[in-house]
Order: sequence, then structure tokens, then C-alpha cells
Amino acid sequence: MSSVKSTDLNQLRISLAGSLPLVILLHLSLVFFCPGTTQAEGDLFFHTRNQHPLVQIYGMPAPESPFVPSVGKSVFHLDLAQSNSLSSQYGSHEYLLVDGESTRVDLGFRYGLGHGWELGGDLPYLSHSGGFLDGFIEDWHGFFHLPNGERGQRQNGLLDYRYERDGRVLLQLNSASDGVSDLLLFAGYGLAVDGVPVAIRIGLKLPTGSSSEMLGSGGVDMFVSGSALIAGGPSSQWQVYGHSGVLLTGHSEILNEIRRDLIGFGALGISWAYHPRVIFKLQIDGHTPFYRSDLNGMGLSTLQLDMGGTLVLSEGLNLDLAVLEDIIVDSAPDVVFMLGLVRHY
Repeated sequence: MSSVKSTDLNQLRISLAGSLPLVILLHLSLVFFCPGTTQAEGDLFFHTRNQHPLVQIYGMPAPESPFVPSVGKSVFHLDLAQSNSLSSQYGSHEYLLVDGESTRVDLGFRYGLGHGWELGGDLPYLSHSGGFLDGFIEDWHGFFHLPNGERGQRQNGLLDYRYERDGRVLLQLNSASDGVSDLLLFAGYGLAVDGVPVAIRIGLKLPTGSSSEMLGSGGVDMFVSGSALIAGGPSSQWQVYGHSGVLLTGHSEILNEIRRDLIGFGALGISWAYHPRVIFKLQIDGHTPFYRSDLNGMGLSTLQLDMGGTLVLSEGLNLDLAVLEDIIVDSAPDVVFMLGLVRHY
């Protein structure tokens, strides 16, 4: 595949061309055409994932609420995340280069079946490109006198995802791609354990995305997860909540020979309701390695910090805003900007 060479304006167009109409259409339909209800319990977690291009192809779910919708009630999520990465790593017989941006749009639904049960799913739309954030990030680092790492040593706006092992190129993507990613479907059950709200979910990731364009893994994954409200009630000013689970990865058309079968994942969050319409949040997400590798970007566990909050726009409509930073360097994108709409009806 040939290298991506275009102006910053063209890179912005490539990055968002596929996702922007979808965002506008879904936003309008959710806000204007769906009747709202009182805000449901449990809009706690940021609906975030590790957007490393070699991780988000698998079916690791975003942290979910410890509450399930009441019978006949629905919750829709519309999440937009823009990530930027630049990292090159050498090992004794490996080389990994991750230089580019990903735009991910997730449309999710949750429907209450009654008796504690729910059905849900997430349909992602994913774009890989050279993006438009490189210059902004360099200016940000310069303004705050932060290290730029490898930034400044490579041309801005490039897309190059590459993995080499024992002198062989096993993966390379350097042409922009976008399309539907892998569909996630699940069922959940909510209960109370010693008065603590808990929800258990089991789900499948189906190969609806193109693996040749790094929009999916090409395989079927399965997960089991649990979420709990650890401290604070549904209407408390302070709340602490947790999420954990295991992912069984299926055969992958991307680096299958070094893929790990079993992945553990989890998240811990805390929220403070500064005002009935303004809620500040901190969240830590993590998971065990997806690959057998000596490189940080593939063989290390991951931790990322999510910082932001929730604005209650109207009855039954919330807006999440967050910035994500990698705590374990190179195991997740350098920075992710996330915006999410949550609609109850």
C-alpha cells in the first residue's frame, strides 16, 4: 500500500468524511425524534476503550453500567473518539511503528426486557488516517514545556502502522481506510448483592469489519463482564464504581501467531456531582496484553486515565466529555478526545 501524502485539510477530510454525516444524522435523530424520559440510574462510566490500532480490532467491551434499563425502556449511546499516536519501538527481533490517527464512532443500544434482563449492542464506524492533531499536540507540548518524544522527527499527518518480526513485515497499513468495524452484541442481568447494584453481561464480537483495512480482527470473540456500584447510591453526590471481565479472543487475520487467547480487563471510576447538571469524573481503564511480545506497545499491560465529566443537557439527555492519556507509555494512544451522547427513553 502506498504512503499517505496530503495536506492537513485533506487529512482532516479523510479522517472525518465517513463519520461526520453519521454523527450529525444520529445526533439529530436521538435529540429531536426520540421522546425523553427521566434520566435513568447509572450513567457512570465513560464509554471508552483502548484505541490502539492493534487492540481495538478485538471485542473488549467498554465499561458498562451496574444498572440495566427497566422493562420496555431503552438507552442509546452515540460516542465519538479521536485518538492520535506516534511511537516506534525496537526489540531483539521485533519492530513496531504506530503513527497515525483513528476516528471511532460507536452507536450503542440497551433495551430492558424485564425481570432484570437486558439486550444490547454496539455498532462501530472506524477510520484510520494521518489525521490533523499532530501540530496541535506539538504546540500543546511546547506551550507547557512538555517533552515531545519522537514528535518533530517525523513529518506531520502521516499514517504508518507497521510490525516486523525476524526481518519479515507481518503488518503494514499506510493508506487511509474507513468503514464499519466489528459488531458487539450482549445480554445482561442486573441484581443486588448485599444491597450493592451489580450487572453481569456476556457478549460476542462478530467479524463485520475488514481485517485487511484494520477495521476488525476477522474473528469471533467472546466476553464475560461484571459492573458494580461500589460506594454511593444512585442519587449520591459522590459515587465509586468498578467494572471487570475476561475476553476470549478468536482466530485473527491480524498477527494471529502472537495473539493471546485470554485477556483480563477492568475499570475503576469516581464521580462528583458539583451541580445537578454538572458531574466531574475520573476513570482508570486497563487490560492485560493482547500479544506475546517484548515490545511495550504490544506485550505490556495497559493503563489509561480518563478525565472529564458529564453535562445533563435536558431530561434524559446527557453529554460526556473526556480526555484520555496513556499511563503506561506506548500501550495506548498518546491522547484521545472523547465526546458521547446518552439518551434515555
